[in-house]
Amino acid sequence: MKNLTTVLALSLALCLPLHAQETATSITQLQEKAEAGDAEAQYQLGKAYETGEGVSKYLSTARYWYEKAALQKNIAAQERLKKIYCHDYDNITIDSALEKLLEDAADKQDSEAICALDKINPNYDDPKNKENTLGRLKKSAMRGNPKSQYELGNRHASIGGGVAYDKAEAVKWWLAAAKQGHIDAARKMGDAYRDGFGIAPDQKQADYWYEQFFAHSDNLNAYAEIGVAYSSAETPDYARAQYWWQRGAKQGNIASQYYLAWLDYWGKNGKRDLTTAEKTFTDTLHYCQTQADDAYGICPNAAYYLALLAYPNDAPNIAVAKKYLKKALEICDRNMDDYLQPTHCDDAAYRLALITEAETGGDEKQRAAARKYWQKAATWGNPNALRQLKLRAWTGDSESAAYLAQLDSGENEKKAWLTIAAHMEEADIDWEMAQDSSIDNDEKYIWLARAINAGHPEARKEALEYDEKAFHLGEIFAQGMGVPADPAQANYWLTQAVAQKGNNRAFRQLQQNAQQGDANAQYHLATLYYSGMGIPTRSTWEAKYWLEKAAEQGNIEAQYHLALIYEEIGESKSAEKWMTQAAGQGNLWAAAWLKQHETRN
Repeated sequence: MKNLTTVLALSLALCLPLHAQETATSITQLQEKAEAGDAEAQYQLGKAYETGEGVSKYLSTARYWYEKAALQKNIAAQERLKKIYCHDYDNITIDSALEKLLEDAADKQDSEAICALDKINPNYDDPKNKENTLGRLKKSAMRGNPKSQYELGNRHASIGGGVAYDKAEAVKWWLAAAKQGHIDAARKMGDAYRDGFGIAPDQKQADYWYEQFFAHSDNLNAYAEIGVAYSSAETPDYARAQYWWQRGAKQGNIASQYYLAWLDYWGKNGKRDLTTAEKTFTDTLHYCQTQADDAYGICPNAAYYLALLAYPNDAPNIAVAKKYLKKALEICDRNMDDYLQPTHCDDAAYRLALITEAETGGDEKQRAAARKYWQKAATWGNPNALRQLKLRAWTGDSESAAYLAQLDSGENEKKAWLTIAAHMEEADIDWEMAQDSSIDNDEKYIWLARAINAGHPEARKEALEYDEKAFHLGEIFAQGMGVPADPAQANYWLTQAVAQKGNNRAFRQLQQNAQQGDANAQYHLATLYYSGMGIPTRSTWEAKYWLEKAAEQGNIEAQYHLALIYEEIGESKSAEKWMTQAAGQGNLWAAAWLKQHETRN
């Protein structure tokens, strides 16, 4: 089947005068030869499209056929391409083989080849020939091509760019490009002088190059970005940040206006001005309702801060706070994948979950809404929300467990959450998770507590060997994290932590529990004083003091052991008194003691 172009050319020929028909016939023949790969025909066809001889003028089509011929070493086509690239284009991308031809010509000081290379986007990332393309990049930069100089500077400024990581070398090439008017290189020089990257810090020079950049760039967001760089430096310079944000705000840059409100909210400019901050955040949010461009996440962040302003500690307006948090999430849901910088989306969802859960009042619908917000916050990377979901899953919330099972986690963890979601108890799975090296220690302690609670023998054995694990188990059982709250279990594990290696934190916590009137803690503290295990000094009198406190609250074990101490120090009546009370509550050892003493009497 003939090429469509050929058919059209023949059809045209039938309608033309004789001399025109001859030309059309010639073009048709050239077309057929060019498509068959004839380099000379490709050149002649390109020339026809460039001059408009026999066909309409189409420079892009002319370039297409010249490139075909040039790649077949047609000298005339190569010459025409150099002129076209140099004089008719500003920013093009070409085949790496054609670029190599231009490079070879440029090496021979061919002025038009050098000019053409300046107009081309170099293909420096050709995966097929990285070494050669990198060599061409260096040669192009040395010839003075500002694009290549800028690119070579970027490569020296990053690890893995194919050249040595060298800050000073990066600055050298950026400066060379900037002096030739490359605006992105000018901004890089501003950044380098600001941060002292490869060159001594110099605020005046930084300002100079930033001014050069803004003189030729319409990127108003750069004002906001430069301000953020100053505000987030290791030693923040809020005055310089404010200067650039004010410059941007005067030109109507909404991101700069938002950051000025951020300064007012936090008082980073010397004083907090919540009234001005609220007005500017409100203006920002109004802008967001009419404009779609929000690469920096200022729209949800503005709504988030308006929610915080409505929720002061002294007089919170919960309804207004919820309105703005929901607005923030609405914006986040639409644009989350487009943001170039971190946002407060995750914390907005987390706070909305807290408010919603506080309002539940036992309403399952509200609890489900709160869970949805926890999940959203966790999906966006909020560690507190993820923790809340895990705590709920550990205490039997199957929907939270099912959500956690869908996250990108290890097979053991996924299996564990699925087990909980199915309302199954499986001590072995809990034990496996407690040994899983891929999760952090805080979570491993909770899995260990669950395994102990489910009766896994190895779990209890391991906890008894390490004082830190025992201490954390004490905390977990006290707070009911992942297991039902159990103060007696908590005091037991705190005692074990002290007895094993004298864990000071555990001892202080046990003392605090005892001083707050916890009879079980008082009993366990007394056992430590009596045995002297894990504490500096054994004290029968301290043991007696705390046993009396616990015994008076009806603690059976304390009553029995207090009786033994009274017997030890020769106070038989007091011993009998406490043995009688312990026996009356079912202590078999106390009953046996009383029976033995009745026989003696």
